[in-house]
Amino acid sequence: MSKDITIQFVDGAGKIRSLTGTLAAAAARFEESRVVVVKNATPAEPLRRIGAALLGPMRTDPGLRTTIDMFEWERAAGLPSYALFKAILGSSVAALMRAVFHMDSLLVMEHNLHRPRVQLPEAPDQGLPFHQDGGACGVAMVRGWFLLSPETCGEIAPNIEFLIGAPDTILPKEGNPDSKTYAWLELSHAERDRLLNECVRWQPSVELGDAIVFKGTVPHRTNFPPTAAAPRLSLETSIFPNKPDLYDYCVNNDPLGLLVVGNGSFDHIKRVRQ
Repeated sequence: MSKDITIQFVDGAGKIRSLTGTLAAAAARFEESRVVVVKNATPAEPLRRIGAALLGPMRTDPGLRTTIDMFEWERAAGLPSYALFKAILGSSVAALMRAVFHMDSLLVMEHNLHRPRVQLPEAPDQGLPFHQDGGACGVAMVRGWFLLSPETCGEIAPNIEFLIGAPDTILPKEGNPDSKTYAWLELSHAERDRLLNECVRWQPSVELGDAIVFKGTVPHRTNFPPTAAAPRLSLETSIFPNKPDLYDYCVNNDPLGLLVVGNGSFDHIKRVRQ
């Protein structure tokens, strides 16, 4: 018998709801809401230890993000190899996605697992503007977003703002973007302004061990609560159903490799450069 899962979501009136039930029930809710918070998705300790090891260096040099080898940082944090991968890939997020896709295995692109992102309250210009994460081969990816530091975000640290009820499709990008850092992904301002007027806005607070799961068509941005004073470190995954065209896409486009995630195990397909 499968273990129950607890998720949070927002209804059409903007009220936060909670559901504890089967994976099938949670999957049905995700397909309707397209954004949920999975409570206690994975043990917090591996995330906490990686966060403690990485926060100082990344706060000093956010550009470190592009050069990280997570296996080296696992060793620095006193963790065995693959401890972080196992925590994320063995989480209830993976179980939920298998239920959503009605598949026994998933594809998770590797490069994101080596790319933690730091957001500093004193540098709001480095926040991501409203954007969509998209997908591949006509299939929207699903993001699994995991907090690494601090123990919670949404009040004391930056979190994410979602536009709930936006169209389940890829929208135009902005021709004259405001962001100097993320201009290439900024959502059309006309679409953004329309959706801000029409949609429910949700800025979920999460704790270490929770995960935010959202479809690649959902517009979102970095949110800086007025009470935020602590830096936030997070890690995200790109999740797809295990289909032949998506397998080929991931193998050919991820610079590092691919994880094929089953129930209780995963295979690591590593890119080797000659």
